[in-house]
Amino acid sequence: MNLEQLQQNITRLETFQRQLGLKDAQFCRRYLGGISEKTWTHRLKAGKLNEVSDRMAERIGALVAALTEGAPGDLADFTPDLPFAKLMRARIELLRAQQTDRRCLVVLAPTGVGKTWFARWDRLQNPTDTIILEIRPSWRNKAIHILAGLATKLGLPQETSAAALHEAIVANLCTAPKLIYFDEGHEGGLALLKLIKALVNETPAWFVYLAYPSEWGKMLRATDGAYDEAKQLVGRSLKPIFDDYRCGTTERDVAVWLDKVAGLSHDARALAREITPLIRANFGLRTLADALADARAEADETGKPLHELLVPAVRALCGARGV
Repeated sequence: MNLEQLQQNITRLETFQRQLGLKDAQFCRRYLGGISEKTWTHRLKAGKLNEVSDRMAERIGALVAALTEGAPGDLADFTPDLPFAKLMRARIELLRAQQTDRRCLVVLAPTGVGKTWFARWDRLQNPTDTIILEIRPSWRNKAIHILAGLATKLGLPQETSAAALHEAIVANLCTAPKLIYFDEGHEGGLALLKLIKALVNETPAWFVYLAYPSEWGKMLRATDGAYDEAKQLVGRSLKPIFDDYRCGTTERDVAVWLDKVAGLSHDARALAREITPLIRANFGLRTLADALADARAEADETGKPLHELLVPAVRALCGARGV
């Protein structure tokens, strides 16, 4: 065990905790699943590193990697109590239980519903066996780029050919199956559909394909091949496709977010009725998170109640002042 690296990782976790403004119990419960408050406070933060097992040191390293990738500051605006998140959790639990070839979940929802937030949160709960690969636009229909990106996430060396990369990934996932989120999946085009289908066939791993409904439709209409590949992928997926949020975030989700994240429990339902149409048309919960930050800053400066400032802040960001 490298004590210097362990100390660096603990220091990084302490920095994350300060940035989030969380007490030890809150931080452990939310981000350090499996590490108790007592261990975190009286052993790790206290510098008693000789009492740390190799296994815990590895877990701490994995948590730091997950927190770095998962943007914990961003996740401070997320709550697993969202109706969307609860539905996703149920589907992910069902997916992880699959031992047949139904080991893919297709999720179609527009931006702002919480797809990426949920994936990052889930990775923090399961940092050693969950991976998120965000598909870049430049990777569209380029299998070698997608494979290289996935190999990097798995910690594999880069190979010189797509075939060699594919074989290395299959060998890795057969040895240590993981759940892999393909965020912005539509950006991968037909090549990503083919890859997921092949990996379902060749490995015991699980896959979550996150995409926009509009882009999914465009891709399927582009070529007959894309439509055929999509049919085959869906045939290896949990049924039905999860597209309950294809029209955007719901008033109920907004109300829960206002209660759990903004702390506006008494005003949440009324505020949600007023602002949901605005944020649904303007990038969803991410816009709401930005508006909350603006409203909180103004509340600190003026002393005005937060609930009175939130709607104007939402309208300002949405370019709908006075609506």
